[in-house]
Amino acid sequence: MWLSVLKLTAAALLPVLATVIFHYLEKLTKFKKIPYWPKQVIFGVVFGGLAIVGTHWAIQYNVGFDHSYPANARDAAVIIGGLIFGSPAGIIAGTIGGLERMIVGIVDPTNFGFTVIACSISTFLAGVFSALIRHFAFENKRPGVFSGFFTGLIIEVFHLLMVFVIKANEYQKAYEVIATCTAPMLIANSVAVLLALLIKGVLERGKIFFKKPDLKSLTSRFTYTLSTLTFIAFILSSTFVFLFDSNMSTKQRDNDLKYAITETANEVANKTVQSMSKIRDSLTNYPHKITQSGLTDICNNEGLVEINVVDHDGYIWHSSEPKYDEGTFNFYDNEQSIEFTCLLQPGGPETYVQNFRTPADETIGEQRKYVGIRFTFDKDGVEEQGFIQCGYDKAGVARLLENIALYKKIGNSGSLLVLNDNYRLISKGIDFKLPEDFSALQEGIYKNKNLSTFTVQMNGTTYYAQYIFEDAHFTISLIPTSEADLSRNISVFINTFLEVIVFGLFFVTIYVLVKKLVIDRIEMTNESLAKITAGKLDTIVEGGNITEFKVLSKDINETVDALKGYIDAANKRIDEELAMAKAIQTAVLPSTFPAFPDRKEFDIYASMHAAKEVGGDFYDFYFSNQEHFHFTIADVSGKGIPAALFMMRAKSILKSLAQTNMPINEAFSKGNDTLCEGNEAGMFVTAWSASVDLTNGELTFANGGHNPPLIKHKNGKFEYLRAPVNLVLAAMDGMPYGINKLKLEIGDVVYLYTDGVTEGVNTTGEQLGEERLQNILNAKEFASCKELCEYVYDECVKFADGAAQFDDITMVAFRFDGYKK
Repeated sequence: MWLSVLKLTAAALLPVLATVIFHYLEKLTKFKKIPYWPKQVIFGVVFGGLAIVGTHWAIQYNVGFDHSYPANARDAAVIIGGLIFGSPAGIIAGTIGGLERMIVGIVDPTNFGFTVIACSISTFLAGVFSALIRHFAFENKRPGVFSGFFTGLIIEVFHLLMVFVIKANEYQKAYEVIATCTAPMLIANSVAVLLALLIKGVLERGKIFFKKPDLKSLTSRFTYTLSTLTFIAFILSSTFVFLFDSNMSTKQRDNDLKYAITETANEVANKTVQSMSKIRDSLTNYPHKITQSGLTDICNNEGLVEINVVDHDGYIWHSSEPKYDEGTFNFYDNEQSIEFTCLLQPGGPETYVQNFRTPADETIGEQRKYVGIRFTFDKDGVEEQGFIQCGYDKAGVARLLENIALYKKIGNSGSLLVLNDNYRLISKGIDFKLPEDFSALQEGIYKNKNLSTFTVQMNGTTYYAQYIFEDAHFTISLIPTSEADLSRNISVFINTFLEVIVFGLFFVTIYVLVKKLVIDRIEMTNESLAKITAGKLDTIVEGGNITEFKVLSKDINETVDALKGYIDAANKRIDEELAMAKAIQTAVLPSTFPAFPDRKEFDIYASMHAAKEVGGDFYDFYFSNQEHFHFTIADVSGKGIPAALFMMRAKSILKSLAQTNMPINEAFSKGNDTLCEGNEAGMFVTAWSASVDLTNGELTFANGGHNPPLIKHKNGKFEYLRAPVNLVLAAMDGMPYGINKLKLEIGDVVYLYTDGVTEGVNTTGEQLGEERLQNILNAKEFASCKELCEYVYDECVKFADGAAQFDDITMVAFRFDGYKK
């Protein structure tokens, strides 16, 4: 093993050594005069050859099936070639390494065949990815040390994930390979890339060079913060996935174990009932057997210890036991036997099963299991409605259980065991290998309760186990821990790998797309906002010469002016403060209806009925151009002046971004980033925004954690528009937001609302709720959006029945009336 480790280490360090050699060739020889493309070919062939070495200098693991798998450092040479020496060099090296891996997998399938396709494709793609990242993300320059390290890590994770993808039909083997090889391959390849970049930087600069983030620059701060938050999000997400999958796996495992036990118990009960039915049929067809000797013969044939025929008064008429003369024992006279008199009651059960307990006749001296079944018989020429009672001792129950576990399996390799109360085997699965003794299982049973899961080791295998003890026997379900935990482990690996790739791509995309000019303007605006929120209300927000920021600064300055007037008046008394706050809140909302009387393509109406305390609800609608109409509804967390101020800021930001004609999801993403800046109070906004193309009725919308709207198609009913929900705005910067689309037909109506509608309560504390809101909307037809909103509000007031309104009731209704011509 140590020799293999040394080979893997050497294979990882060879590309690092090649980096040093090529550096000095460039510096000290005429190698630097070789034209670009021939030099790229040289780089590609050399690092392709080192990739081949990486294939063979590996740790060869035997992971428990008919193939072994090498944990290798092949990708390190390909990635180093692409990131440090040029995009063409990376693609050439990846092609050479991938082709050789394909050939060796065909020639030597035992050692290289299982993952031949996944590894060959991944090696080629490692060259392609490193080339693309160098070209687009790093502008054809060598990346930094840690950027290169994480690039290598992500590419190697993709390589490992490809094994799962290609070998999905052999997922258990694929998991064993990945679980074994992940650590050495990730370490060897990503560390090799890091060392190559580090040494290359030292050789060029003469010292170890790490670029310290300039936290005074918003661009650097943004990049630094984004990378940190991306890493934290990855850790939290991976932890959540692991805990969630573990919990689900545990529940599934426990349910499987419990089901096997309860199914067996039901099967035993069915066997006893079937046996009783057989006896009843025999006595019905052959009544002459209802004698002491006849019943004794049945006991011997059926493995019973006792049969009693009981009349409608509860007396034993005939019994296999001679001591029970006719009329000497009555079932109503004993606590144990009286339970069976339910079979004598009109409407009572057809059968009754009693688990092991002490019989009414204490002279029997052992516990027995009794089963009863209704029985109609002729007694002295009179038809009697009585029952038959049969008794089982431990040996009789054991005979019922002899083969009950034979063909029962739990999962693929789990089994069922049935032991008597002395831990002697009664029944087992056909493939289950018996241990030398059941001492370990006995100890586990002693320490744990019925139907609680515990672990036990037998025959060198660790099992999860559950048991139940009844009728003097143990029913035990077993499943190997390796099988029970397999689905969770595979899910954790796949999800973690996917998250590494997704978070990595997300970071690279944001890093490439962020523009310094926009960030600088946002920083300037947020600095002014920070002064305003600190109480310096005379601060003027400068928008510069960019239209979007001029609109934003204008809205903010107007809002601040209005807020200053409110604060001056608020010094008088609390009621005036609340009144002024409401006035400011509603002043920025469109309130003239019809809003666009000359536009016949649609009808829109909105209303906000504010609660006593100032809230953060708002709505907005406007044209971004002659063909696109936007409408929005939102709810800011919290109450009071901070919520109102944050509402106005959010409204201004979202409107200014939307009016640039950028897609709604991009407006949400950028608005979210802006709102996160300076958001020390931790406030957030739920928002639902849509844009309608009036030329074709196409509705594009995004949902940032808001209540789902309702939509009514023409001649249809209002239904909730359930679509993927994004994170609320201002909760976490750098979040992407999804977009959804649907086609509106003429007459379609979209209804938006805030939680003040559905969470409004009546005097009993009952909430209006989504279902009741839907019923209100479907109660009648509405001639206009105004009629609709007024009707819903009236119904909310009726439902409240005088209860105080604690939240704003805000709603928007939009009806599509025709296409723009």
